[in-house]
Amino acid sequence: MTAVAVVSLALGIGANTAFFSLLDAALLRPLPVADPHDLVIVAAGDARRATWPQAVWAEIRDRGLIDDGFAWFWNRVDASERGERRFVDAIAASGGTFASLRIQPAVGRLLSADDDRLDGGPDGLAAVVSYRYWQRHFSGSPDVLGATIGIDKRRYRIVGVLPRGFVGLYVGLPLDVVIPLGEPSRTLGSPYVTIMGRLRTGTTLDGLSATLQSQQSQIRDATNPYTTSPYREAYLREVFTARAAPNGVSFLERRYGQPLKILLAVVGIVLVIAAGNVAMLLLARAMARRRELAIRAALGASRLQLIWQVSMEGALIAAAGVALGLLFADWCAKFVVASLSTQAYTVFLDLRLDWRVLGFASLTGAATACLFSVAPALLVTQARPIENLRPVAGKPDGRLTFGSLVVITQVAMSLMLVGGAGLFLRTLWSLAAIDVGFDRDRVLIASIDANERRGSLPRLVDAIVRVPGVVRASASLAMPGGNSAWTPWIALSDGTTLPQGPNGVYGNRVTAQWFETLRTPIIAGRQFTEHDGAGSGRVAIVNESFANRFLKGAPLGQTIVVRSRANDRGEPVQIVGVSRDAMYRFVKEAPPPTIYAPLAQTTEPLPRTLNVSVRTARPLDDDLRSAVARTIGELEPEATIAFRTLADQVDAQYAQERLVAQLAAIFGGLAILLAALGLYGLTTFAVGRRRDEIGIRIALGADPARVVRLVLSRVAMLVGAGVVLGLIVCVWTTRAIAAMLFDVQPGDLFTWAGACTLVSAVALLSAWLPAHRAAGLDPALVLKQS
Repeated sequence: MTAVAVVSLALGIGANTAFFSLLDAALLRPLPVADPHDLVIVAAGDARRATWPQAVWAEIRDRGLIDDGFAWFWNRVDASERGERRFVDAIAASGGTFASLRIQPAVGRLLSADDDRLDGGPDGLAAVVSYRYWQRHFSGSPDVLGATIGIDKRRYRIVGVLPRGFVGLYVGLPLDVVIPLGEPSRTLGSPYVTIMGRLRTGTTLDGLSATLQSQQSQIRDATNPYTTSPYREAYLREVFTARAAPNGVSFLERRYGQPLKILLAVVGIVLVIAAGNVAMLLLARAMARRRELAIRAALGASRLQLIWQVSMEGALIAAAGVALGLLFADWCAKFVVASLSTQAYTVFLDLRLDWRVLGFASLTGAATACLFSVAPALLVTQARPIENLRPVAGKPDGRLTFGSLVVITQVAMSLMLVGGAGLFLRTLWSLAAIDVGFDRDRVLIASIDANERRGSLPRLVDAIVRVPGVVRASASLAMPGGNSAWTPWIALSDGTTLPQGPNGVYGNRVTAQWFETLRTPIIAGRQFTEHDGAGSGRVAIVNESFANRFLKGAPLGQTIVVRSRANDRGEPVQIVGVSRDAMYRFVKEAPPPTIYAPLAQTTEPLPRTLNVSVRTARPLDDDLRSAVARTIGELEPEATIAFRTLADQVDAQYAQERLVAQLAAIFGGLAILLAALGLYGLTTFAVGRRRDEIGIRIALGADPARVVRLVLSRVAMLVGAGVVLGLIVCVWTTRAIAAMLFDVQPGDLFTWAGACTLVSAVALLSAWLPAHRAAGLDPALVLKQS
């Protein structure tokens, strides 16, 4: 039983320590720079957004509104020359960044204001690499200085290496290289940057906010990048606010803040259940030592000395649990970080064991030892020595009320975790079962980055179709679940302008066979063909939502005006087909009204990156990728390619839900196991105390089934009380997770009925085992030993 208690406590302490280490690395640990608590960030009024057009940074810098100001943005960039892309994680930072942070290079020098030019400084295009990148790609060699690295087809000369502990300003994402941001553009299309600086001596955050707001109207007038509503109105309403940023910007807080808080509460409950097992063990041990403790008390030992003696055993168990828990915490934290990573983002955290993590584990173990070892000691030592010398027989007395309360609490908490896990699993199943409007299996997406492809694109698609195993191929501007989107300006024949953006119309430019490649049905009219080119009449296909919302369900033959930009005159486009609704960007959202136009009829310049969808009859393995890459390379020798599958891209939409469901199911199962072990221990202890009574009942003719019912009747009362308590608590606790659920209500009857059945069945089974053994007692042997 001691081993069970130690392992239980190790799992509870380890899980809590793992999540605390994640919290520490992502939110609590200050940046390894000089005076990190002086750092501030310029955020919007509600602090939910902290990125601004680069032109805003230029205005704030030139007006001297913030001390030691600097700006930066993170991006995953292509470091390959040609062929399949090799991505690195980069920060583009203004020239004063490292001077403001006051950090020193490990090798060489860091970027300065002289390097902050788009065409390069004294050393040309300069870059510095992270310590991790230096070790992995240059084996820590000083020859890194002067080497070059390609970033988006430009060569940068490495002039230095960042210090070892500095892993970037965007905490939670990796950092490989830092390049100059370049002179801020005053025109549209400049990147959005994070603006940071230091708080002046004697200045408060409110004072700095007031300074920024005093000139915000002039800055907004000079930098407003939007020409149409609702974006323009929202931009004009935002208020500059300075807030402290000693920890940089947390990627995990923005993307996974709510799930991590829920999981932190989950592992806290697991710890309470595990600690309950320790309390039950110590209670059983202390009750078994009643006579010894009574004799010690009779010989002059004080109650405090007896409590100390009994409590030390709990302290030793807690110490063993902390040591074993630290090993489990390391594995658990790495597992969670790996689960957080997706195709688009690789989560990186510095999970080293520092004094905060070690202190948290130690304090958790100490608190557990104090709370759950002192209580049994107090219960056992409260009786007079003469009472503890008497033999214990018959039904449990009031001194076992503590154990009963522990079991009720464990059952209630287990029900909370199992029911919550069931809700998250139902959410995951609901998301996976959504009809996305296309067949996502066996589709490979090749994102091709080339300088010019308008003339070669049809030949490129035709060549890919001839690759062995390829069934269909087509090109498109955007892909379902991807980052690219087209939001055209559209006017109906009566002059009505349709809304854009999140609540309006989306669009896509595609080649012929695109609908066949994705297997999205055309329910009226026709598909695009090779004849829908630049020299033919402009045509479009709309989806069901577009047709029903704007064209009264009869779109075929109608003419609309489509403009790519607000100031375009636009061209009349005839609708020739209606497609089935399909996911555009987010799987949780209903398909938006969508218009599809032939890629060959595009008049404006094509984006640098286009997607080629390849449907195959063979596995999407490395051989297929290599064959497609070779085919593309023959026609576009300078092109770079990134591969992903359509299934992976769609699945990444619910990566957060998958993580929460997996971990909630794991910890819910662990909670049931720990609660079952606790109930097994309590039942075994209770049966041991009633051994003489049970032996007499058997001697008087009680059959085994009656003995089992005798034992299980009390257990059933405890389990029932725990289930009722758990359901009552869940009525208000499940409201906290309502926003994370999809297509299932927090009070879903089926889920909670299943959770109650599962918890009750496991609990009664764990109690049945010692009850079954008790029914097989030999009454003669029991009476002889009594």
